[in-house]
Amino acid sequence: MVHSFDILASEYRPMVVTYLRSLGIDCHLAEDLAQETFLAAHRSLPTFKEGTNFGAWLRGIARNKALTHWRGGRRRPLVIDSRVLEGVEEVFASLDREGEAGDWWERRREALRHCLG
Repeated sequence: MVHSFDILASEYRPMVVTYLRSLGIDCHLAEDLAQETFLAAHRSLPTFKEGTNFGAWLRGIARNKALTHWRGGRRRPLVIDSRVLEGVEEVFASLDREGEAGDWWERRREALRHCLG
C-alpha cells in the first residue's frame, strides 16, 4: 500500500539530493542524507504547518542533516558561505513556485544561467 508521504518523498527526492549536492556533498553521501531527511520529515510531519512550502521545509531538514553530519567530525568539515547558501535557497525557492506561467524546465535553465552569470 502506497502512502501519501511515499508519493511526496518520491516526488521531492531529486530536489533534496540536488540541494545536498549543491552544498558540496558527494553523490553517495547526498543519497544517504536524503534518506535521513525523509525519515526525519516523516517523524516531524505533525510540526509541518499546512499551507507552508513543503520543499523549503524539506531543504531545512536536509541542511540540518548535512550540518550535523559534518559537525560529527565525519570526513572533511563543511564550510558554507552564508551568501552561497542564500543564493542556493533563492534558486530552489524559485523552482518551488507552483502555477507560474512558463515551463518548469525553462525556469531551471534560467536559474542555471543566473547562477553561472
